[in-house]
Amino acid sequence: VLWHYATGVIEDTLVEGFSKVKKCTEPGRALMTLDVQTLQKEFKKLAPESANNDWRYIDTYVQAFYIKEDDAMKWMQIHPEYTKAQKVALVNHASAAFRWTSSTRTQLIQAIETDTLI
Repeated sequence: VLWHYATGVIEDTLVEGFSKVKKCTEPGRALMTLDVQTLQKEFKKLAPESANNDWRYIDTYVQAFYIKEDDAMKWMQIHPEYTKAQKVALVNHASAAFRWTSSTRTQLIQAIETDTLI
């Protein structure tokens, strides 16, 4: 139980930290992915085999950076586990890195902030 709790706390902390990054590039996100993989590997060495080390929460958030502009709204809809601020940060990071249209960016942020992700 404690190992499961520890995994959750680590994931929450990482997602929150990654969402507070001011600017994110493809190489920067790749380094985040590497950091998470290294952490997972080292955590697995420490945790007992019986521990359920499910890292989907952080993996999903980090990989969402690479989502296509056309798929972003759907991703936001099917992932209510992330906060509004985390979703807005993700939209800002991806839209800047991959040069999404400003109308898509604006629509997504409005939908997130007004809870109108339908």
